[in-house]
Amino acid sequence: QLLRAYFDRGVFGEVYYAKSSWIRRKGWPKLNFPPGGAMGRGMWFIRKQEAGFGALGDIGVHLVDLAWYLMGTPKPVAVTGMMWTKVAVPLLKRKRLPIEVDEMAVGTIRFENGQLLAVDVSWDAYNEPMQEVRLFGDKGGATLFPAKVYRGEDIMETTELSTTFGAYDPVDPYAHFIACIRNPEMACIAPGDQNIQLIKMLDGIARSAKTRKEVRL
Repeated sequence: QLLRAYFDRGVFGEVYYAKSSWIRRKGWPKLNFPPGGAMGRGMWFIRKQEAGFGALGDIGVHLVDLAWYLMGTPKPVAVTGMMWTKVAVPLLKRKRLPIEVDEMAVGTIRFENGQLLAVDVSWDAYNEPMQEVRLFGDKGGATLFPAKVYRGEDIMETTELSTTFGAYDPVDPYAHFIACIRNPEMACIAPGDQNIQLIKMLDGIARSAKTRKEVRL
């Protein structure tokens, strides 16, 4: 919320590009989690008919939603993507588990104003686990995980994200959601039409991966 407040105040200027990544190592639901937990019990996570997507729908949805929100929720117009299931296949076969959903997904989302969002997510990869969101603007930029703001025309200024930038009043998401239900006239931070756009972006990545072509939204 604070980073979006920075965006709304023009701290970053025009945010023209964002990149979001979430790479797990041995992070397959059902396969790599203890059987007692939700991720260990959740066979539906890896059944395409029930889950729809794999890593894209499990963790990719959060990254796309977050980065898109921090960019000001511009209108998406086109998507390209690729999806793979490679690393865990031998173990899935040995455990007789379905091989139906994506283990890794990457995508680029182009917006009508020229902005671009790139996303890559994976449940398992031979790489260092990491999670990050990066914003690139013409007056400043930012990262999450860790949270930092970058500014300065002549000398690079790096600031740990904090509540020191003017007045900041964080919103409780649950209280806000209930308030929006009770008062239809209230402006919702994440209205329903944005949720529809978000699902269209994810579906576009999956369709592009299948057809090997750009998908217009």
